[in-house]
Amino acid sequence: MGTIRQLWRQTLLLALLAALALSGAHTAQGQTGDLSNPRVISSTPAQREVVSPTTNLQIIFDQPMDRPSVESAFQIDPKIDGKLSWSDDTTLLFTPAAAFQRGQEVHITIATAAKSKAGATLADAYRLIFEVQGNLAVTQVVPAANAQNVEAQASITVVFNRPVVPLINSADQAKLPQPLTLSPAVDGKGEWVGTAIYVFHPTKALAGGTQFIATISGDLKDVDGNPLEKPYSWKFGTIAPQILSVNPNNQSGLIPLDTQISIQFNQPMDLDSTKAAFSMRNASKGTVLAGTVTFSNDGAQLVFKPQSRLDLDANYLQPLPFARYPIRRW
Repeated sequence: MGTIRQLWRQTLLLALLAALALSGAHTAQGQTGDLSNPRVISSTPAQREVVSPTTNLQIIFDQPMDRPSVESAFQIDPKIDGKLSWSDDTTLLFTPAAAFQRGQEVHITIATAAKSKAGATLADAYRLIFEVQGNLAVTQVVPAANAQNVEAQASITVVFNRPVVPLINSADQAKLPQPLTLSPAVDGKGEWVGTAIYVFHPTKALAGGTQFIATISGDLKDVDGNPLEKPYSWKFGTIAPQILSVNPNNQSGLIPLDTQISIQFNQPMDLDSTKAAFSMRNASKGTVLAGTVTFSNDGAQLVFKPQSRLDLDANYLQPLPFARYPIRRW
């Protein structure tokens, strides 16, 4: 009987030792499984994001990290001074000492030497690329830079590379920036026809035969506060005043004695200077013909009505000095 009890005790003891051994093996396997390679699960900015020059960096890992190894493995290109810190063992922060340079591409690398607190290293180097916002820029102007023979009735259009104003209704246009100036000065009204397109409409036609300098203020900023950085200027020239037609003309032959004379120009004319430049002479007598000068509503046509009927069998001469010398508005 004692022998049987002793055998049972030995059997139970062996079973207990075996269970303890199996438990230890499972524990060891669980600890080995916890040594998974750490990885980045989130970043600010995100991959390929376009950010403000004053952006700070945040990189979040999926497990607690060994801070010194991560900081040693951290690289930024182009190099910029700054401070590495941690909000907790999984979140790395980088605060630049100065703003990032506008328009540059920034590369962040964390090498495989970075380790978790459990001792596992990154399986692959982590790389983050983002772009810093550039300055506001003018991408197109109409009339184009150095354009010549621009129509006097032209408007001036400026297109920017990003939104400058928010979407608003026409009633709020007066609250928006008016960034364009012209030299010589031109009266008119500007409007934003989109968030990034500005159009200036002159009140009257532009002066013919004139070189203009258009300038966009360097103080202009886009909706995110990015400045134009410096004024943007360009030049263009308007077409000189020209006579398109005269009626009657040299080929008209005999005309009625009460004929009025009309002159059509290629653009609205300055009324006072054009009227002063006009005269009509009786070529036979050498006398100036009296009469009244009127203009069409758009100022592009002059009409002369003689005060008295024309003489029979007389030739009349209408000198056109402004056909050779441009009439300018002052």
